[in-house]
Amino acid sequence: PEQPLPVNCDEVDDSEQLDSDEAIGNTDNNVDASDNSVTTPLLNGAGSESVHLYYSGCAGGGRGSQDSFNAALFLFFFLGIGSLLPWNFFTTAKGYFNFKLRNVSADSTEDGGDQTAFFWCTMASVMAVNIGAALVQGSLFGLAAMFTHKYVTALMQGQASGGVTAALVYIASLSLGSGALSAGLVYFVSATCVLLLCLLAYLALRRLPFVREQVNRSQSISYDSSLPSAGSSLSLSGQPATWRRALSDLAWPALSVFMVFAVSLSLYPALLSSVSSVARPDSLYFVPLACFLAFNAADLLGRCFVSFSLPSSNRLLAGLALLRLVFVPLFLACNYQPRRQWAIPPAFTSDAALPILVSLFGLSNGYLGALSMTRGAAAAEIQNAELYGALMSFFLTLGLGTGSAASFVFTTLL
Repeated sequence: PEQPLPVNCDEVDDSEQLDSDEAIGNTDNNVDASDNSVTTPLLNGAGSESVHLYYSGCAGGGRGSQDSFNAALFLFFFLGIGSLLPWNFFTTAKGYFNFKLRNVSADSTEDGGDQTAFFWCTMASVMAVNIGAALVQGSLFGLAAMFTHKYVTALMQGQASGGVTAALVYIASLSLGSGALSAGLVYFVSATCVLLLCLLAYLALRRLPFVREQVNRSQSISYDSSLPSAGSSLSLSGQPATWRRALSDLAWPALSVFMVFAVSLSLYPALLSSVSSVARPDSLYFVPLACFLAFNAADLLGRCFVSFSLPSSNRLLAGLALLRLVFVPLFLACNYQPRRQWAIPPAFTSDAALPILVSLFGLSNGYLGALSMTRGAAAAEIQNAELYGALMSFFLTLGLGTGSAASFVFTTLL
């Protein structure tokens, strides 16, 4: 009974995947690549009737099913774009909303009542969009967690690409030289087209044999009540993790992802989009380039570096996420406008300060956020992968909500 039991796992088919799992801190499995088996110790010592099978060693397809041409990986990436695209388009369309909600007291052609109706319709739309985004995001992370961590990473990279897409489309709409209403029409119609493509992409994803087989495997994995003989393969029959156990396993990764996005949303986009150019205060492209595009491009770059797992400890990862609070005083020293009379004068008098700081801010957001999500997925056993992925998405969304509430405090006080 003290000897480890072999678990045949068809999905482990190359050493590269095992190295990737070790890169994100998941080294619990002893894997012999020569016979495609994963050796795991008994949970409760001698006489135990349960076997611990880790998610990261046995998910993601193998000899039974292959992700042909990385189709599933690409679809997860594309769905990541669509999952946050509505939110990104609402947050970057500052010029459009400034025009629609401008002061019309001196303009006899505008009706203040129309603006009030527009405001509340916008608030209702934003609420509906974010409820839908939370549901889609939680479902996608739960689905991606059934596979290897590279699928979670692809989803995270897709979300960052959605931010870059929104910033580029916004800049392109400004360059058309048309009015704010025409630019806004082009802006939001393009977002609608992308979302329709994402719907087709999701339908295609669920029809892939590779995805269907992995989902069925994750849902049917269970534990056998009897111990197999040495050298035999295990028949698994499932015992899902309790909420207490799941929260215990995810404590540090969940805290990390919460802190990362709470700090980010407290400053971006509410405060950072209010920073104006020192040399050209009326510049039309300063905020779209130095704020929106710089943040989202750096965020995407940071998520691409997630395979380089520098903080080996989850506690250190949470500490680095908390350390990002140092950006708060740095951004307060920039030339944000309007500025209250009692506020400290800007310390940075160069326009280069904002894009540099924003790039570092976005880089840390992408790297630490994606690493936290992959650490959370790696902590899950295969039969609990969907639950763990959904919980990590919940804490990510909780961080977004907390940061958004904190941004009201900053904008009100400053």
